Amino acid sequence: MPRGKSIHEPRAESGRPEGVPRGQALLERCRSVRTLEIAFLLACLVWLYLVLFIPPFTPIHLAGDGPIYLNDAKRMLAGEVLYRDFFQFSTPGTDLVYYALFKLWGPRLWLPNAVLLMVGLAFVWLSVLISKRLMSPRLALLPGAALLTIGFGTHLEPTHHWFSGLAVVAAIAVLIDRQTVARIAAAGALCGVALCFTQFRGLMALLGFAVFVFWSWRRKKAGRPALLKSLALLFGAFLAAVVAVNAYFLWEAGVQQFLYCTVIFGTKYYSAQASYNTLRAFTEPLPAIPPWGNLLLANSWFFIFSFIPLIYILFFARYGREARRRPLVPWARLMLLGIVGLFLFLSIAPAPSLLRTYAGALPGLILLGWFLDCPDRLNRTLVGLLTLVIVLAAVKGIQRSQFAWRGILHTSQGSMAILDPQAYQEYRWLNEHTKPQEYVFDSARGQVYFYLDLRNPARVPFITNTDYTRPEQVADVLQGFKTHKVRYVLWEADVLGPAPSERNPGGDHLEPLRAYLRSRYHVVKAFGGYQLIWEKKE
Repeated sequence: MPRGKSIHEPRAESGRPEGVPRGQALLERCRSVRTLEIAFLLACLVWLYLVLFIPPFTPIHLAGDGPIYLNDAKRMLAGEVLYRDFFQFSTPGTDLVYYALFKLWGPRLWLPNAVLLMVGLAFVWLSVLISKRLMSPRLALLPGAALLTIGFGTHLEPTHHWFSGLAVVAAIAVLIDRQTVARIAAAGALCGVALCFTQFRGLMALLGFAVFVFWSWRRKKAGRPALLKSLALLFGAFLAAVVAVNAYFLWEAGVQQFLYCTVIFGTKYYSAQASYNTLRAFTEPLPAIPPWGNLLLANSWFFIFSFIPLIYILFFARYGREARRRPLVPWARLMLLGIVGLFLFLSIAPAPSLLRTYAGALPGLILLGWFLDCPDRLNRTLVGLLTLVIVLAAVKGIQRSQFAWRGILHTSQGSMAILDPQAYQEYRWLNEHTKPQEYVFDSARGQVYFYLDLRNPARVPFITNTDYTRPEQVADVLQGFKTHKVRYVLWEADVLGPAPSERNPGGDHLEPLRAYLRSRYHVVKAFGGYQLIWEKKE
């Protein structure tokens, strides 16, 4: 069945009132589209504000791994050097972003929320910028709205995943119109920036752009020197960005220590931390139904793990079938999205958690919008269903942040709203029993340091009962306890003991720490039956 007219091919001008000059009608249409885009961006800004802040300006506590990087930045602000004085397995981009912001404004509690607001808005803006070159103006808003509400809004973690994903999308936006010398170099540099946040994503994005440059060269039938020049620019700019960001840490920590933290450790031990760092991450996020309140989450899981990988397969199949007979379709722009998007998906395929998948999902979402940009009844129905899911996710996000239970905690760095009752009780107890800059060890999460202005006595942000925590790191934690006279230790009983774990006896190196804890500390508080606070005996 032939498809109806869509933005896939040039459209004849229609809808111009009689007597109105063509130029004036085009100008009015451009103004209308611009007004629609501005209104959409403002709506996204308001939505982001409502899911990140309690009016007028109380930040909502952000869980996940984000506080680890925030505390890294605080340690750097105090004069410590990343990799030399404390451990981190990712490249330094995230730590540097927060370090720079803390230098300007200090370690304010609202800063990570404000950063997430700007990152989310930047994703939406770049999505519209790219999408409107491929589909109708109204449908061009759909990919960004889907990413923002279904993905970004459900994973509000100020970590390297969103930063690196944004850098790659920015590189796509740079090359979407033309592949000039300057634009190819800029794309390579942005891939280098992405690697400085997330190693494998930045590297795979670079390979994706290299494949696209090769495809474009073959399509244009240019000479071999043109290909070599383009690849040299791409890889040269990439290396320049990587060296510029990492040179200081290579010098201060030493090449061996830097490579151990950022390359060797992740290669050997990262998958041992938990199942979400393996292929099992694919099935674990699927929520149970009933309860029926998880239906929206289940739809999100199905959407991201089914449609996003499938869309690349469908696109390449359609390109092979239609490229010759439909030359007016902007295949170069679509191929850029298809190739780079596929490489982004491959970068997280060994451990496809929802957060990692969403951070690189925008190219696939834009291709999905392109597929749906057709007046067929089926496509209109699918657009309506996707719009409904977006609206429901947006409403759910506001309900979760503005109308659910929350506790307001006042700390030395400001106030914050905590949406989890148990987490609120833990933070409040620690806030009342500690003083700013006191040494406390959060064994399993590493979240309390930034929010309560506490200090970590160890080089590692947290520990596990797997090979992810090495014996020398356990020894360092013990030494930190003794050197800094740590008074309180947060310990998750069901994961870390206090009895030796039977889950992973070969990779559990924590027994010396458990023995020290049992002999020198006693439990003073328990939350939920598994989160224990141990206090040093007098």
